[in-house]
Amino acid sequence: MTTHDLVPAIDMEHFNEIFGGRGTSERELLTTVSTGITRQVSEMATHLRSDNLSAITDASHKLKGSARSVGLTPLGDVCEAIELAARACEADAVSGFQARFQVEGDRACLALSEIQRQL
Repeated sequence: MTTHDLVPAIDMEHFNEIFGGRGTSERELLTTVSTGITRQVSEMATHLRSDNLSAITDASHKLKGSARSVGLTPLGDVCEAIELAARACEADAVSGFQARFQVEGDRACLALSEIQRQL
């Protein structure tokens, strides 16, 4: 059993503080946030394959903030680890986080999709 099996992809208490009203404006905001995070996850995956540490640093910093702002803590945490490694020019460490990023990115996108489906 891995850590991501124990930690939910999304902190629903934090998420509900932002989107708890479930009204039209909350659904629209959720759609915007979900689309943006999904795009950022895709862009980050592309940067990780490129080995461009500057682009990785920028993308991981941006996605870290986006993820944490809506309660996607595990995704935010892995983005922080990647950002720190990229800032330190530790390409091997960045590469070492790719699998974890893929798992957390997939879990985050799936969690957001599931929430949208339930609305």
